[in-house]
Amino acid sequence: MRQPHPLVRYAFSLLLVLLCAGSTVHTAADTRIGGVVLYHDPALGLFVQAGDETVQALGVDGTPLTPGERVEVTGAAATKDGRRTLSGAHVVRLGAGTLPAARAVMTAGLATDDSANDWVTFTAVIQEVTPTKTGFDMRVAVDEAQV
Repeated sequence: MRQPHPLVRYAFSLLLVLLCAGSTVHTAADTRIGGVVLYHDPALGLFVQAGDETVQALGVDGTPLTPGERVEVTGAAATKDGRRTLSGAHVVRLGAGTLPAARAVMTAGLATDDSANDWVTFTAVIQEVTPTKTGFDMRVAVDEAQV
């Protein structure tokens, strides 16, 4: 069998490198979601409202995203603390969007609510905020009670 000229092999190798440079290779196991950015923190990741759930994307590099941006996120899916997460996430900005309406929660239900939709609204006085590895703990008061 006749071997291709060395320059042909070099050109083909260079083409493969150029095609792969700057692109992220995703496996069949990767999950893709679309939604609206709720919050982005370098340590905690990106929180995206996708339908009726809040998805946490981990390993997001680059320019910080702002609440209300529409994005598409691809990554390896897992469940952590009852929440769907995407690790090794790759984010594509799709443009401006609007924040979805938050789910109303009674203040007393904040400590026991286990819905995957963390984008909530409540009325209370925040007394204390403590950063944790997985988010924030808040002490709030309403009508003489604390949660």
